Amino acid sequence: MENFETIEKFIDNELDGEELEDFKRLLPGNKDLSDEITLHLQVDEAIMDNGVIALKNQLASIHKSLHNVKKVRPIPHRPFLRSWYLAAATIALIIILVGTVYVVILRNHTYSNDELFHKYYDPYEVVINVRSGNFQCNDLFVQALQKYQKHDYSGALAFFEKIIMNDSTNVACNFYSGISFMETTRYMNAIKSFNSVIWQNDNLFLEQTEWYLGLCYLKTNKMNQAVKQFKKISASNSFYKDKSNSILESIN
Repeated sequence: MENFETIEKFIDNELDGEELEDFKRLLPGNKDLSDEITLHLQVDEAIMDNGVIALKNQLASIHKSLHNVKKVRPIPHRPFLRSWYLAAATIALIIILVGTVYVVILRNHTYSNDELFHKYYDPYEVVINVRSGNFQCNDLFVQALQKYQKHDYSGALAFFEKIIMNDSTNVACNFYSGISFMETTRYMNAIKSFNSVIWQNDNLFLEQTEWYLGLCYLKTNKMNQAVKQFKKISASNSFYKDKSNSILESIN
């Protein structure tokens, strides 16, 4: 059996019986063997990456085919093993460095305002049960939300605007109108709707409104307002605090 394989099997607790006893008899006073075992352990710990382990197994197979000789006692010092482990450790270091550089590049990637907007924007989901069986179908607000749920944002806006004409302070209608305006790319109208909610300081939709208002500022390149808005959210206990921090880091 190869010295290389014997050491590997010893480390992996795969030696037994006479083979294990023979190996143990070689250890006392055999500094070269002790050094080789220590080197195996140190490098095995450093090269846990699956790709490197696969390479290690492949090189071990090549090593076996090139040095297929009978076991010799005592085990001599083999410079080849040190060279192989040095090469494997170098490959592991290169993989780690490449991975680190890749992560740094990703973290330092500069996003455009449009990219940031599309990365963080999703339309708000209706949180009210608007099944037709639960409400009268002539209820304008219910009809508006039904359109909204079906992603018919233009149809929803037609109903929301009818309600707002008679009740400009309707918080829910102003909020969902803002999202509908965003979905139909009318961001200035959305900003107006969201500000109507914020001016009333309504707690039900306030956190969501501040978040979507910031995204509208971002989308329309109003960077001073966007930064101010996301800093305000970041300094609060808002559900959107972490996302606001991420946007601010990307902007800066």
